[in-house]
Amino acid sequence: MGGDNTGKTYKPRSDIGASRAPSAKEPGYWTKINRGKRGKKASCHPSKPHYAKGFCKTCYCRNKWETDPVWRERQKTLSRVREQRRPLPRHKTDAASVKAKRDATFYNLLPGEREKIWQFQNGIDPISGAPLVAMANLDHDHKTGLIRGLLNPITNKFLVDDEKRLQAMLSYIRNPPAPLALGETVYGLVGQAKHKKHPLYGPDRTLVPQPRRAK
Repeated sequence: MGGDNTGKTYKPRSDIGASRAPSAKEPGYWTKINRGKRGKKASCHPSKPHYAKGFCKTCYCRNKWETDPVWRERQKTLSRVREQRRPLPRHKTDAASVKAKRDATFYNLLPGEREKIWQFQNGIDPISGAPLVAMANLDHDHKTGLIRGLLNPITNKFLVDDEKRLQAMLSYIRNPPAPLALGETVYGLVGQAKHKKHPLYGPDRTLVPQPRRAK
């Protein structure tokens, strides 16, 4: 790979330049024709770049259209092909019409019945007591399909359909087993159990947890 190059002769750069064919343009040609950033300027419109035969693109196409019937017919054919291939414009659909169609398809509701449920609930989420958002979820029983009412998305997300499970959850919250097992009430971090910048502990919101001794 790294062989000896001694004995080889290289052609000087002056000889390489002399061996090239002379330029067809005379010196100073490009400065005389008033070139712009995109090249030569058109003679019909000096402010526009040159396209072909001294014309800008607009004038060249107009002149071609008027003088060349074959080119004119080809452009008409291309225009018809482009029109056929052009995609149809999309119709904008508002959220209310989409919601109404969904209510009719999945929940068997007639037009205006969602508004009746909204007015009966006075625009309030019956579980959280918060005002209903504009596009509240229509809640239904997943077992029977019974339409129950309008809920906010966050309420509907955590709603439990099984009545027995709800009663068990209520019993668990009212009588948690940990205090009975430990013999005392123990308070940990308030909120989600994860690392926080300013953690708070217990109902008193102290900065450190309640001190405890091993039994």
